[in-house]
Formats: sequence, C-alpha cells, structure tokens
Amino acid sequence: MGLVTDTTINTGIMGIGYDNNEAVTNTSNQYQNFMDEMVRNDLTNTKLYSLWLNDLDSSAGSILFGGIDTEKYYGTLYSMPIHPDSTGQYTAFTVYLTSISFTPQAGSAIPITNSSFTTPVVLESSTTVIYLPDAIVDNIYSLFNVSVINTNPYIDCKYSNSSYMSFGFESGSVINVPYTEIINKLGVPSQPPTNLNFSDVCVMGILGGGWVLSKHTSPGIK
Repeated sequence: MGLVTDTTINTGIMGIGYDNNEAVTNTSNQYQNFMDEMVRNDLTNTKLYSLWLNDLDSSAGSILFGGIDTEKYYGTLYSMPIHPDSTGQYTAFTVYLTSISFTPQAGSAIPITNSSFTTPVVLESSTTVIYLPDAIVDNIYSLFNVSVINTNPYIDCKYSNSSYMSFGFESGSVINVPYTEIINKLGVPSQPPTNLNFSDVCVMGILGGGWVLSKHTSPGIK
C-alpha cells in the first residue's frame, strides 16, 4: 500500500475487486489490496462496500466501506450469486442477466429478449456505457432508429424523454434505467455528422459486446 502525492495521471482506479484480478505477472506477486488492508487493520470486519455513482449531471458520488447506505436506493435490496470465470477463479462481479425490455411513454413493457434468454454480464463501475451481446444491441438499435457512423451510435435526443429500459437478473430483481441515463449528449462531437435524419443528436450508451466476448468470454453490463 503506497501514498501518491504527485502524479501526471488525471484519473485513477481504486483496486477494490478480487485479488485474482490484480495486474501482477504471477500469483506469487499478489498483494493485499485496499479492501484486504481495511479488514487486516480492523477498519471494517467484512469486505463489503456500497457504491453510489449518482446521476450523469452530478460531479461526485459516494462509497461506503463496511456497510450499505439504505438512503441511496429504494425498493427491495436483492442478493445474487457471483459466478467464477472459465478457470474457476473469481476475478470479476459476474452475474446472470435474464431479461431486457423497454417501456414506451405510453403503454406496457415490450420484451427485447425471449423467455429463455440468459447471459453472464460483468457489473463494472469504470465505464459509462453498457456492453451487451451484438444481436441484442442490433435489435435495440433497430427499435430506436440508431444510426451507426464510424462505430458511433447516434440517436435522436427525443428518445431520452421517453420512459425506461428494464434489466432483469437471476435473483428475480429488475432494475429500471431511465432513457436519460442511456441516451445523452456525452460523447457527441462539436460537429456531429450532417447525414443524420435528425438535428438533436445524442449518443446511445449501449454498445455491442463482441470484443468483450473475445476477451473475457462474457459480455459486460457496465
């Protein structure tokens, strides 16, 4: 554990995941990460933390070590199993996604996936987008008339004023994500493409997970 007082890097990563995912050359170089040190020094009695990212317009969120902040969520708090990787090691927060649906401004939820759908996904806080299987993303892009230009998924900002998209997990929990969290102007260049059939340009925060499949054997919802 070290203390950095000067750096040229303007963003950093706090290592509070699994020891098996540490960036070391071999297992003999694994070290006590931040959570390990907190437990070892009796600052908390369990490797538990709750992360609140806040919304897109906020400048900060919060993290609570050793407990759960019940003021930061509403509804029922569910637990779900974490699954190991293909080698049997726990290296990421891999859970199973079992359903995706969207709800228009007026009307009932419309399923995007079928009743037998299930796929492993990684819960990850270090990116602002959601990675899903390519076939699912193609379906979503078609439903929302997304135009992909130079790999960038552009979408009419009017869709952000709609309702929400729902993600169901094997625990039985369902998380409703407002379109404003998925469709926004983050990442839109100052001079967006001119060959779009809409003028209020936003970017869709859902991308195909093909590259994740090749790297991690599972797509990630991040």
